[in-house]
Amino acid sequence: MENESKIFKINIVCTLISLALFLFIPGGTITYADSPSALPIHINKISIVVHDIYDFKKSERLSFLYSWANKLHKKTNDNVVRRELLFKEGDKYDPALIVESERILRSYPYFRKVSIHVSEPEKDKVNIIVETHDAWTTEFQADWGTTASQTNWLLGFEELNVLGQGQRIKVSYKKNLDEKIQTFVFQDPRFLNSHVNLKTYFDKGEKSESWGLQCNRPFFATIAKWSAGFDLASQKESQELLTNGEKTSSFDAYHRTANIFTGYAITATHDKRSAVTLTGNTGSTVFSNIAVPNDVSPPIDRKLNGGTISYSFEKISFIKEMHITKFDRDEDFFLGPQHVVSYGMFPKKLGSTEEEKVFEYYYGRGVPINSGQFALFNLYSRNQFRQNMDNTGKQAISSQYYHRIARQNTLVVDMEFTKLINPDNDKELLLGGESGLRGYSVREFSGNKKFFFSIEDRLFLKDDVWKLFSVGGALFFDSGMVWRKDESVDLNEIKSDVGIGFRFGLTRSSTAKVVRVDLAYALNGNNRDNRWVLTIKSGQIFNPKGINDFRSDN
Repeated sequence: MENESKIFKINIVCTLISLALFLFIPGGTITYADSPSALPIHINKISIVVHDIYDFKKSERLSFLYSWANKLHKKTNDNVVRRELLFKEGDKYDPALIVESERILRSYPYFRKVSIHVSEPEKDKVNIIVETHDAWTTEFQADWGTTASQTNWLLGFEELNVLGQGQRIKVSYKKNLDEKIQTFVFQDPRFLNSHVNLKTYFDKGEKSESWGLQCNRPFFATIAKWSAGFDLASQKESQELLTNGEKTSSFDAYHRTANIFTGYAITATHDKRSAVTLTGNTGSTVFSNIAVPNDVSPPIDRKLNGGTISYSFEKISFIKEMHITKFDRDEDFFLGPQHVVSYGMFPKKLGSTEEEKVFEYYYGRGVPINSGQFALFNLYSRNQFRQNMDNTGKQAISSQYYHRIARQNTLVVDMEFTKLINPDNDKELLLGGESGLRGYSVREFSGNKKFFFSIEDRLFLKDDVWKLFSVGGALFFDSGMVWRKDESVDLNEIKSDVGIGFRFGLTRSSTAKVVRVDLAYALNGNNRDNRWVLTIKSGQIFNPKGINDFRSDN
């Protein structure tokens, strides 16, 4: 009861904080084009213009390379563009649908640039030109990276726009921090030209194996009234628990889950949406090959069968920026606010190991300050009340600040606090070179409470050099610590590092991911012979977060 009361009080405090933010912090607004006239205006004609990867003149340097790339690339089919539009010829002209359609198209990796142009009205009609620029989507992948002397590599093939129809196929062989893994992925975001997203994957590793099938129709736009779908997943993995970077326990875990859901939008307008979603859940985890110290309880097999009801409310508000996480790509950042509340019941009579109730709350908010300057805030709380076992939970707060000081210079600040309450024996928080502290070893610190702070000055020095790549740099400072529930906070245990980095990006590629080369110096002891640590990886060290980033216990 004492633990349950403690969890309840923490949840109340988190909820009050988010409510205060919702009431008193001004939110961002969507700006649409001015209404053309007071009279009804309709869409006369929609033209689709799909540009190849390169638009060039024969006299340009490397024109032979641009021509070769265009010939090898299958240009996106006009129908793939047209099916994403929320309007059609003959419809009443609505500027909000123009803005949202552009944003939807921009979310697909095979488009490098998207713009929708509306003509001046003539006889109460407008013509619309939808213009897209393709990205290079066929990737023969050869990736290599290192974090604190731990090497990762990947060899594979991925096509993100099969025959110009928008499907994705991936085959790869990679080595991560733990093992070598073979992967196959197929995804069709518009299965049979519908709004159904179909995805299947299979991973086979030296110590793990997993597969999954996802089939869902999401709330694909603000005007979508319903969603539905299901997913199946199976995963076998070998896990290790660490203390001060050293293995203390190990075991094999076999997870299986199946979920089916349906959602209905109570409110669905251009500027807000509220929805109720019902989900049926079943899942199990079985442990084997358990090796733990005598003073540590082994992980317990568990089953979780039941249902969840959730309510979400969000204000539809975005800003479009450049030079935030990528080089010369427009990026859309959701401002919200967004609230998600869910309640799940998993009774023993349905086969659950213990009578369990789960309460989850998520709050996300963005605050625009000036052009190129905004802040993002996330709050997450999950409480699991169990009849004959310790109640568990997770609390997390995350905030990020982005300030484009100059056209190609962005200051970024990230601050996170995460707490696991009475976690199961197979759960822990990790911090090290792979998760933020770039001057330290991989997974060097572990516990159930984590604080992390980072400030990074991102320099986007030169965009689209020879229409092939972009280059940049970074200066950074990282700081953080992890501690356990029975330990008090000792400020002397905070670990910090400073460093400098090089940034490189293939700007015509589909993902336009930034490859970073960071050289960090540990300001405190890092259990290594050298305080200098080199990291080579793709992707920024941190990015904007959503609810799914908080649901896993890490």
